Amino acid sequence: MHAYRIGDAAALLGVSAGTVRRLVDSGKLTAERDGLGRRSAASRLKSWSWSPV
Repeated sequence: MHAYRIGDAAALLGVSAGTVRRLVDSGKLTAERDGLGRRSAASRLKSWSWSPV
């Protein structure tokens, strides 16, 4: 499964990297950590929609 780096996910969604991290922390977006502890958002990102409200 392909995963997006947090910055790439943010660009794809049109939000900041901080927003993506908060979405992951709140469980609204799934992510995994690699061996170095970096987060990557799941490949389902392209079909995911987000609304701040």
